[in-house]
Amino acid sequence: MPMMSVTCRRCGNRLEVDSAFLGETLYCAVCNSAVRIEADTAPAPAASAPPAAAPSSVPSAPAPVAPPARPETPKLRLAGDRIASGEGRACPACSFIMDTDDIVCANCGHNTKTGASMADVARRSEAMRQLVTLATTVLVLIAAGWIVWKAGWLSFDVRGAIGAGADAPAAGTNAAPVALPPPPPEVVAEVRRQVTEAFDRAFPVVADGLGVVFERLDGRVLRGAYRSGGAPGTFRIETADGTDETHPMERLKREARLRCDAAYRAAEIERDIRGRLGP
Repeated sequence: MPMMSVTCRRCGNRLEVDSAFLGETLYCAVCNSAVRIEADTAPAPAASAPPAAAPSSVPSAPAPVAPPARPETPKLRLAGDRIASGEGRACPACSFIMDTDDIVCANCGHNTKTGASMADVARRSEAMRQLVTLATTVLVLIAAGWIVWKAGWLSFDVRGAIGAGADAPAAGTNAAPVALPPPPPEVVAEVRRQVTEAFDRAFPVVADGLGVVFERLDGRVLRGAYRSGGAPGTFRIETADGTDETHPMERLKREARLRCDAAYRAAEIERDIRGRLGP
């Protein structure tokens, strides 16, 4: 059989192998690296016979006797020989010859302990990362919606804005705006409840005899015990020295007036409700 010349890609050792091993995987005896005998490897050129010497009448000297050739150390080993000797094992995924101590195949990344390849592990990790990101985003949106709903920031102003846009006539036409139907009674009742609760939290109604600190529009600060009664639209303040002063409620700032003027408070609540429900 003709011989083929191959080169170890790791150590550069030049090897000669019989072409009968074409397609086999052998191992370099120098660095123990796998060498694949490819079909396109050029066969080693055959040694040409020396030209015949012309006959001569002069007797030639006797040819030197060559020493006996020593057996050549094999340069390549079969993969089966390496497995049989216990120096390696075949990868169950790609049949690559691994060292007996190797866990992950250097050729395909197969893990002989877990049975999974490195590509599968990377795909599972990426899928888990995307799932965690999606779940976190959904939870954040749900929490934000719950906070907005509990805080009472949701209102029907959007409905009013949509109605205002629908009522606007188109450019170049004189069509009259279409009036929207009034909101359902249950919607009005729910908005009224939300607005009333918001006013109760922000501006609690002052009780008779409770100590208060009210600020007037002119900047004067009133301190003392609140007393109801007297003329309509007025209230009394009993100071620490026993003085009883009467003041008009309309002279108070909005925050103080909402706490003691029932008519003004009811009008402000209705105005807030109309603003939320729209026209």
